[in-house]
Amino acid sequence: MPIAYRRNDGLTDHVRADLAEQSILLFDPVMERYARTSASESIGDRVRALDPAVRDVDLVVLRGSGEAFLHEVQADAILPKVLADKPTVALVGGDVPDRPIAPVRLPTLRAPEKMPPAEILRQVEIEGICIRSGALFKNPHFHYQLPSGLHAEGFIRLGDALHDPVDITRIADWVLPILARDGLLLADTGSILSLIQEIARRMPVSFDCLERYPPNRVGIERRIEDLRRRGKMNEPLNFLVSVTSSGRLLSLVEEITQGQANLVTVVDASMVGSKTPGHVLARMPIQRWAVNDRGSCSECANRQLMPIAAHSYECSPGLNWHPTALVHTNAVADRPFWQAVDATGAVSLHVSRPHFRDGQSRRRHFGVFLDIQKLVRHEEFREACREKLRRLRPPDLVLIPNHECARVVERLIKEIFSAPAVHFLDSARLDENARSAVRSASHVLIADDAIVSGATLSGLRVAVYRATQDMACPPTLHAFAIVARPAQESDLKAVMRPYRSDEGNQLTYGAKVYLPEACPWCEEKELLGRVFDHLSEESKGVANERIQRFDGPLTAPFLLGLRHEQVGNVVTRRSFFGDLSHVTAFASCASAVQALRNGFRTYQSGGIVDVVDLPMVLEAYFETVFPSAVLRTSDRAQLWNPNKHNELGRDIERIDIAQAYPGMVTELALAAAFNKVPQNAVLRLIDRALTSGHDPHLVLMKEVINLNLG
Repeated sequence: MPIAYRRNDGLTDHVRADLAEQSILLFDPVMERYARTSASESIGDRVRALDPAVRDVDLVVLRGSGEAFLHEVQADAILPKVLADKPTVALVGGDVPDRPIAPVRLPTLRAPEKMPPAEILRQVEIEGICIRSGALFKNPHFHYQLPSGLHAEGFIRLGDALHDPVDITRIADWVLPILARDGLLLADTGSILSLIQEIARRMPVSFDCLERYPPNRVGIERRIEDLRRRGKMNEPLNFLVSVTSSGRLLSLVEEITQGQANLVTVVDASMVGSKTPGHVLARMPIQRWAVNDRGSCSECANRQLMPIAAHSYECSPGLNWHPTALVHTNAVADRPFWQAVDATGAVSLHVSRPHFRDGQSRRRHFGVFLDIQKLVRHEEFREACREKLRRLRPPDLVLIPNHECARVVERLIKEIFSAPAVHFLDSARLDENARSAVRSASHVLIADDAIVSGATLSGLRVAVYRATQDMACPPTLHAFAIVARPAQESDLKAVMRPYRSDEGNQLTYGAKVYLPEACPWCEEKELLGRVFDHLSEESKGVANERIQRFDGPLTAPFLLGLRHEQVGNVVTRRSFFGDLSHVTAFASCASAVQALRNGFRTYQSGGIVDVVDLPMVLEAYFETVFPSAVLRTSDRAQLWNPNKHNELGRDIERIDIAQAYPGMVTELALAAAFNKVPQNAVLRLIDRALTSGHDPHLVLMKEVINLNLG
């Protein structure tokens, strides 16, 4: 038969159909919330406001706490009229330990012939409180990594059921009768501290909480010993567990106390048939899965994993960080491409270039710029582009956006296809000549020098579709770019989608690399400009000199504080990235780390957040240009690992100033100014470096960091 738990606030309507032999309404009028001075606020009025169908049960149980509630129930003149001959009792929790919770027969109402066991009422009430408060976490798209390490289909955080003072009172009513009097109270987590304090208010007791789960044996013994020192050594120990799923902690406490502890569990989430030691107030079974040596379970392939914080028992999406190293395979992946770039001098830093769009000449700024006109002079790279073109169907019409590299694109295409007509377009719209040519063609090739955002190719694809959508047999279409250099993989996929046909993907390119969208040099310039008025006179001079360098493209040495005489050989000999000039080395490393970041997981990927393994970068890539590329082009969120934050700070402080590569300390200082690395550790490193000699750039950065620290 069903047993329904309802509260007067209308927020709780929990029904269990499998517990009682009779239909029962457990109604909590929540009288603690209301002044007791008006008849309109009586218990009877609150019962009368219920749907008559809800009151049509075999037994009504009125729930409350304290002598005042019992007096109100007994004195209420409306209840006998509303409930008529309905069997009714009051379930009253005690204000003091000597008056434990118990059903009380009411002289003005019909007494039941049979009372349900108190365990049933307790089960339904605690279940209802947990569900109403959101303490039960269950989502079909997730499963949960418990503090014990097991994976489960759900998780119960009892602390979330203790945000309402009434709920705290109700659960305390059930806990108090089970506790040993004149004893000590140890709880498994501080998240239920409000419940512990309510218990201590009613029954004076020395109490404490374990710091985190799972605790070690020594930690439990220390907490118990501390409690005994505050009380009496022979006092009984009550151990209160908020939620148990595996029973390991209870068993450990039982072993430590040699079975002398009074074990009390509020919610037992273990599966049916499990034997949980001690007293259990409510059972809410949750399925669990064992974890293999890779940290996965059989359900990981079906649902994302949500970790539970061990110290707070909170769901912690995005709170499990996984450091990802920039390793040899990342460095060598595009080495032939960057060697071609370096050989032709095709890369430059902090560059603004003309950008033609919609018939207008604009300026587009690049932190890392690739000059395609120079790059295609490299014979091996040019041949790689020609090989890609040979795989395409010969076009009879080529559409090329009209910009400074348009003729270069045309010459490359005509090395493979000699016959097609070529139209140069001043915008992503087709003029009348181009529109007529497209409608007369059987196969069209749209060609461009580079894919950055993909706006040009996407616009031209739409323009061709509009020009041919009324044709019974429109021309087929391919697109080609010499270099695809988007910031994100998603950017490239967005361009590819409209170029898919029944034959598959119709967009190809000579080479693909990822380059950051934001300019790190503009960010440095903006930072120095923002703090300029607050700097000392010496540092203003240094900052002004640095700002002036950003008036044009950067040449080596381009890192903060580096001078020509410090750099010496500007080629990264025998690096994983190859023997490259510093400008190309910066670009190649920035590209590699951008590709690495494109594969990063976020909290949406099961609560795991990937970050760059910065300690590894600082240890392995000692030549400053490589760590600089990582630090400057990565956001703080892509570098910050709170689990390793203190260790990184110690690693920075241990840097040997005499052995550090030139510019390393100033680049770390700039990263600290952007709060990407531990600021105080960098400040101590700067102080140590300044004892070896005055460096105005370090003085500048120390001031900038302190200004940002406030």
